[in-house]
Amino acid sequence: EQAPPPSIGFEGYIYPDNIGDGGVCDMYSGVPCTNDPSLCCYNTEIQTAGDNGAYPFGDKRVFNNQMTDPYSLTPFPNAILFNWATI
Repeated sequence: EQAPPPSIGFEGYIYPDNIGDGGVCDMYSGVPCTNDPSLCCYNTEIQTAGDNGAYPFGDKRVFNNQMTDPYSLTPFPNAILFNWATI
């Protein structure tokens, strides 16, 4: 199964790569961040939609084995799942 495209991000989101690297920043026309121009941020002037900014390549689709396979929610730490399960 294929994962969705890389995360678009949201206002204030910092992309995991830099301008000119040919990655997600360039794909979505990122701009230098206000506080640190060496980083690449979400471009509010041309983007009209946003998402949750799951690092670095977007959320995975829902898989039936999310409660049984410890790797199904990668790249998110499985500790989140295990903490939820112990409540």
